[in-house]
Amino acid sequence: MEIGAASTRSEQDTAAPRHLQLSLWLLLAIAASILVLLPLVQQSVTLDGTIYASLARNLAEGQGSVWALHFSDTLFPVFSEHLPFMMVLESIFFHVFGDSILVEKAFSFSTFILSGIALWRLWIVLNGSDASARRVAPMTLTMALLTGVIAWGFANAILENVVGLLTLTSVLLVAEAYSDGRPRSSASRLLLMFGAGLLTVFAFFTKITGLFPLASPALYWIAFRRPKLTTAILDTIVVTAVFVLTCLLLWQFHGPREAFMRFLNGQLLASVSGARGNTGGHAEMFLKLLKTLLYPALVAVLLLASAAWLGRRRRHEPQTRGRGRAIIFLILVGLSASVPILISQRVYAFYFIPSGVYFSTALTMVCVPALIAVAQAVNRAGQRATHIGLAAILGASLLFAGLNVGRLGHDAADIRNVRKIASFVCSSEQSCVKTIGACDGPWHHW
Repeated sequence: MEIGAASTRSEQDTAAPRHLQLSLWLLLAIAASILVLLPLVQQSVTLDGTIYASLARNLAEGQGSVWALHFSDTLFPVFSEHLPFMMVLESIFFHVFGDSILVEKAFSFSTFILSGIALWRLWIVLNGSDASARRVAPMTLTMALLTGVIAWGFANAILENVVGLLTLTSVLLVAEAYSDGRPRSSASRLLLMFGAGLLTVFAFFTKITGLFPLASPALYWIAFRRPKLTTAILDTIVVTAVFVLTCLLLWQFHGPREAFMRFLNGQLLASVSGARGNTGGHAEMFLKLLKTLLYPALVAVLLLASAAWLGRRRRHEPQTRGRGRAIIFLILVGLSASVPILISQRVYAFYFIPSGVYFSTALTMVCVPALIAVAQAVNRAGQRATHIGLAAILGASLLFAGLNVGRLGHDAADIRNVRKIASFVCSSEQSCVKTIGACDGPWHHW
């Protein structure tokens, strides 16, 4: 009887309080409404997102083709900056829903929702039978939104959103295949590997940085020591073969082959060599990666410090080893997604969006015990006050986002100037000329 009682007390000491889950969902909703929804409902979109949406809209209207995207007769008559998958995907939205800024906003919001679902599922799979960790799943989504430019990316419809979604889902399929929750047949496992390889193809044809899921089976084995090494090698071969064979098949056609060669010569080689500009040395690029993790790292430090101050150190936790292996896996995947980027001389912070989610998830897993320990210290009155306060903040943030629907946002001055120019140059559709002359200043803005 005493043994059973001790076991029960131990489980209670390590269990996540149920009130914590509601608090975390409220925090996630607040972060999403402030960091994603608020800028998304405004008209402003970053330059890259504007260009991608325009390419997609033109494609939906029959201007250009899948392998020769068209922006305008003077700027990007044949767009070769990136491979076309995202623009093709977005063009479907324009074709179905029509020509409106709401379409590109809805497209970006859909990548946000789907990425959240994929990350939530990856957290559940990696934590297996760890009920306490599964209960705090919303925390990993909030930490991802706090990771530098991830929320900014979703608000601005950039390529990295789609790359992140596709690669995250590919890594998820590998984790699903190797999950120890239930045994899988060889056919089922190989089908998941085929899906992971196909998603990697789509990620690659969105942006070349989407290749890293090819290493996922091997990285999973390094971290978890399962499945058998021969199985991990076979699965790596399968995922890679799907990618290579698909690319070889596309290479047989003129359109894909020409598109890739234009991209290779005009973008990839020039960026690696520095011919397209240099954003600093490799040390500075590494600092950019670290800066994207500043806020989730601060949250983790605060939680760990709070738990230490409360004196609630959780000893003999049975899930510690499993979490440690999951942390190693997430860090390895994050490194495989970010380190290859550093070979380029032209790197911006948002390039790390696909990798940032793995680092933030690893940080979340590190501070799970501290998060639970802090939550256990909150009494019922504190729980009630926390829920009421968070609900009030959420309501205020949603109201503020609603009041900003349709506003011009941070690009208000440029949008007003564009409207004035358009009213002068194109007073009507019939009188609108295709090309006008401009000096360097207006050309740069164009």
